[in-house]
Amino acid sequence: MFIFGHLGIGSKLVHPFSRGLSDKAVLLGTILPDLIDKPLYYGFSFFTRKQGAELGMISGTRTLGHTALFLVLLTSSAYIKKSRFLAALSLGVASHLLLDSSADYFLNKFYNYPIQSGLFWPLNHAKFPIIHYNGIQEHLSTWLNPVILIGEIMGLGFLLTSFSTWNDFADQTKQLK
Repeated sequence: MFIFGHLGIGSKLVHPFSRGLSDKAVLLGTILPDLIDKPLYYGFSFFTRKQGAELGMISGTRTLGHTALFLVLLTSSAYIKKSRFLAALSLGVASHLLLDSSADYFLNKFYNYPIQSGLFWPLNHAKFPIIHYNGIQEHLSTWLNPVILIGEIMGLGFLLTSFSTWNDFADQTKQLK
């Protein structure tokens, strides 16, 4: 759960590479892996009443959308179709994967969180990492961790400074709908 961090820091990271591409598509890309994987896992969990390894392949919230394979397929599609929209999505997804990997490093190093990455699936293992949260409430509580909280504050700051006025922010938000 790193919404503002992914949106703000992610879009700031790829800004030098996204000139001429849709800002909206970049923003969508920064959260696309979570929009794919979190509903996928929690949906399966809700309907089957199972969690983690009990679910089989979709054993956590970092599955298909959090893989380098997904990024390669998306980037290849952008190149083949010469699609600026897919190129912008690809940049956003790349920032998401970079930020997740960076956060994992700090969470593991300083807080001993047992986070595993599915980034190189299927090359490094046949299954995705197993979620270690006992439900969505515990997953949401990670927002209180200092690493996550600092990232969220920084991301929100980058988002707010990227809009010159609140009216501009409101106009941009309306255009996303």
